[in-house]
Amino acid sequence: MKIFTLLALVLSLGVSNGFGKVYPGLKVLGDFRQIQLLVEDISPNKLVTHKEIVNTAKLRLFSNNIKTLEFGPEYIYLNVNLLPLNDGVNFVYNIKLALTKSSSTYGVSKTVAGVVFEPNQGEYGYVGICHDKSNLLDAIKSRIDMFLVDYLESNMP
Repeated sequence: MKIFTLLALVLSLGVSNGFGKVYPGLKVLGDFRQIQLLVEDISPNKLVTHKEIVNTAKLRLFSNNIKTLEFGPEYIYLNVNLLPLNDGVNFVYNIKLALTKSSSTYGVSKTVAGVVFEPNQGEYGYVGICHDKSNLLDAIKSRIDMFLVDYLESNMP
């Protein structure tokens, strides 16, 4: 019984109780609860659409009280690549997720970093194999959750 109580306590602690890592590169200017989300188009496939990926990402952000903007000096970049395997059932995929910042807004030389840059942050990418849409969308949610823990920890006052 004590183990179940302890497990329930640990699971209920939430995002900002020391589970994330603070990365100075994840600190943003202005209101961190408003950020642009950029989701790259996905190649045509029979498993998932671009809109389903966008909706999954937005819902995950909204559930953590983060509003998505059309444009901003920084953005969450999400790219999903999907390739069917020869067995005709499974797909191999990779997820790239990162905070990207505008060089001019953050005072970084464009000749050194380009127009935008990815500051120092955790690794939120992933490579896996899935056989249905829910496997892939769950993996995307998991990566977003990992990012959000660090992002929120890095931006909390």
